[in-house]
Amino acid sequence: MAHRASGRRAEGADPFPWVVCLVSIAVGLTIWFRSTTPSLAESAELDRIEQRLRGELESSEAATHELGARRARLQNDPETVLVELDRHGIDPASLPPPREQAGAEAPSANSPSADRGATGPRAETPRR
Repeated sequence: MAHRASGRRAEGADPFPWVVCLVSIAVGLTIWFRSTTPSLAESAELDRIEQRLRGELESSEAATHELGARRARLQNDPETVLVELDRHGIDPASLPPPREQAGAEAPSANSPSADRGATGPRAETPRR
């Protein structure tokens, strides 16, 4: 017990506990560095990806606002619509009819013809 108080090792003391302690610390540090270093590299990679995605998001939002402004202009000027269609190489005849015209051709939900099929009276739906 005298060697503990003085901080010196007693002569003939076994160095095995110290060796085990130092080896355990070395192994622990090795494991910690081997697991931490790749995660630091991955964190840096994820930061780069985040920056790239944020840039793409900002450019996408800017393009969306620009397209919204163009769409607002196009809805008010039929000639501008034709110019934009021509710019994209679209034939106006190949477009579907506008909603107002398409709605006039289809029977309304309140009309009696909407309830009947092409063959006659309305078919009953099976009950469960």
